[in-house]
Amino acid sequence: MSELLALDDAFAGGNYSRLGQLEDAYQTWNEEGSHDEAVTRIRDFVHQVCDRYPAEGEDSAQERCTGFLVAEDTDKA
Repeated sequence: MSELLALDDAFAGGNYSRLGQLEDAYQTWNEEGSHDEAVTRIRDFVHQVCDRYPAEGEDSAQERCTGFLVAEDTDKA
């Protein structure tokens, strides 16, 4: 993960696709919430480097980074 996050294009193309696969795997692994602490540590590890990525444009690398392992709002009130 550290090596991938060190790349300027970590949140673009194939690298972003791989991060998406990792994100899906972590979410599946934690479906019952028994690994919340580990997932939080992983998310925080990724989020600490988000400022290094460009924030310009729609769907920016920085936006993709800050969205990593963030639960989608499923409330339909």
